[in-house]
Amino acid sequence: MIFLTGYPRSGTTLLANKLNSIESVYVGPETQFYRNIYHQLAGLDKPDFFQVVSNDKRLKDYNLKANEIQLICEESKYDRDNFLSVFLSYVGKQKNCPVVIEKTPAHILYWEKIFECHPNAKIIYLVKDVRDVVLSNLKVDWTHSNSYLHAAEWTVYNEQYQKLTKKNSSRVMVVKFEDFIASPLEQNKRVCDFLGIANSLKTEQSANAVPDWELQWKADSMKAIDTSKLYAWKLKGDNEVVSVANYVAKSSIKALGYEALVSRLPFFQKLKGLFYKGKLVRKYLMFKRVKV
Repeated sequence: MIFLTGYPRSGTTLLANKLNSIESVYVGPETQFYRNIYHQLAGLDKPDFFQVVSNDKRLKDYNLKANEIQLICEESKYDRDNFLSVFLSYVGKQKNCPVVIEKTPAHILYWEKIFECHPNAKIIYLVKDVRDVVLSNLKVDWTHSNSYLHAAEWTVYNEQYQKLTKKNSSRVMVVKFEDFIASPLEQNKRVCDFLGIANSLKTEQSANAVPDWELQWKADSMKAIDTSKLYAWKLKGDNEVVSVANYVAKSSIKALGYEALVSRLPFFQKLKGLFYKGKLVRKYLMFKRVKV
């Protein structure tokens, strides 16, 4: 089992689509399995288990028929710990790809449960400068518009990555969005080396990791790589959102090797920032997001 993770709007879909160009790899739509479904499946009888997984919006993006879902349920023995691996294995056989990568950004928050269910799992963590991440999230309508909260959530994601690295560094690799944009072929090779697969490209058109209903905000991921997106926040000058993200996430900015700026926030905004960068807020965010 291989998981591609990272904070939303960090480039995980772009990386997924590029990895889909590798001959033995298939990266499909997000399953959101541990975030949305796993906790619902606890203690269900077989009919209810089948109903939950067959009606799930994300799993429907794989366009499997009811009898196929039934077959996967039976093969997994209606065990929520086994279901995702059996599901993706089935998809991989259909796509004739031995390596199937599950791409759900928030799954980095569930790494402990993932390793409990899949002892040989590996995780790819994509990280992008928080200032660009916050600016990007504020442009879409499917998430909140609180720049303080985005910076705090980005910090939580990175803290989980760092905990995972300390626990088992051999089973996780970090890819910086900026490195991937600057040298995509080199980063593709790094990922292939991490996964132990050949870096040979498909001759036919590669698969798309984006379902039709998400194209309105993910269409750019299918275009040619745009180097103008590198550190776009620096073009904003003395921008309030940039200053907020820099202040709230400063510790993770430094830990990940990004450039940390001297804070220029006014006094009352600093007070608000102190609240969002506090440990209690980060603990609450983990409690709120992780339901398993």
